[in-house]
Amino acid sequence: MDSRKIVFQETSVIAIGEAICVPLMVLAFFLCGAFDRTVVFGGIAGALIATANFFFMAMSTSLAADKALAEDVKGGQATMQFSYIFRLIFMFGALAVCAKSGMMNLLALVIPVLLVRPIIMFAEFFRKKGGK
Repeated sequence: MDSRKIVFQETSVIAIGEAICVPLMVLAFFLCGAFDRTVVFGGIAGALIATANFFFMAMSTSLAADKALAEDVKGGQATMQFSYIFRLIFMFGALAVCAKSGMMNLLALVIPVLLVRPIIMFAEFFRKKGGK
């Protein structure tokens, strides 16, 4: 399977997971009595940031693997290092701008970013055996 197709497929899993988890998070805020519009804005922004971060990570990993297959291991390592630094700066900057705007609940902004790993772990239960 083409590596870019795999990247889009895996990113769609994250996006669907975020689309399911963010409304559940908003519901939890509502049940706790802490619901307002900043929770919704924070959840949406956090989900978009988390999905974008995953997409860029998956793309850079795919590019690094392609370079490694072409026997350019140093190029692959450099790609991963640059990607890590770029994504870290992107996430910190995007989260800081969103938090500073005052339009988003800080906790609702950060929770979707932390949900990526549980979404990946949960999605593994539904993979077909022998699938890649």
